Amino acid sequence: MLGSTVPTLHSAAGIHGDYIKQVALVENLKVLRKKYAHLVIDEMSMLHPSIFSQLFQACLAADLGLVLVGDFLQLPAVPDDDQKKFWQKAGWLFESDHWKKFQVLKLTTQFRQSGQFLDAMQCLRTGNGKDAYPLLKECGAHFLPLASPLPKGYAGLIIVATNARRRAINSAKFNALKGKAQKYLTTHDKGVTEDDKKNAAIPEYVTLKKGARVRILRNLYAEDKKTLLQRNGELGTVTKMTKASVSVLRDGYAAGDGATVSVEYFA
Repeated sequence: MLGSTVPTLHSAAGIHGDYIKQVALVENLKVLRKKYAHLVIDEMSMLHPSIFSQLFQACLAADLGLVLVGDFLQLPAVPDDDQKKFWQKAGWLFESDHWKKFQVLKLTTQFRQSGQFLDAMQCLRTGNGKDAYPLLKECGAHFLPLASPLPKGYAGLIIVATNARRRAINSAKFNALKGKAQKYLTTHDKGVTEDDKKNAAIPEYVTLKKGARVRILRNLYAEDKKTLLQRNGELGTVTKMTKASVSVLRDGYAAGDGATVSVEYFA
């Protein structure tokens, strides 16, 4: 598991959304090169081909080694437009000319799962949903037709196939929450232009309610710059809102033990 201080690729390289300024990217990587010999990217299958191309060239310019870790049979980059047109235009990382310059090592032993769940995951990796279905049902998974209404009171994980379905589920759950909605204008780091915000699809505001489920999208440190208050990727529930901040109780913690973090900006 990656350490709690490991940033996302976008955070480490100073990338805003899918929009990259090549000159700025090279300069950011040169700063990293002063401390590190290699840039290691996990979950590489999710890396957009256009970002990969620019990142590869920037690493060469910054004399920074590049190590990619991942599984192409897992989640790829998810576009908002038509999937077929997207992949016809962009292609896969291993189809890039840059990919030929990497030495590929294959790991074959799975240590994190075992039994029927692992067997089901291996079936899904190769697109064999028919054999995965009974195995997942025996593991406790429930399957619903796409048009089915959401189970009332269900708080578990829901996996869907499209962004449209995801947005519909999120909207339905958010609208069902009682209480007043509060809008928060987004703020941005210095140097982010209007073009940057437009190309990165950064919303002008975030709307929240008490009880809303949220995901933390960046690491947040205390004033000492060492103590990690919240981790990128953590899930939580909004417990309190003021005009200037939002309190989030992170999953897996009990209230009162330092698990509630106060977010004073959105970006």
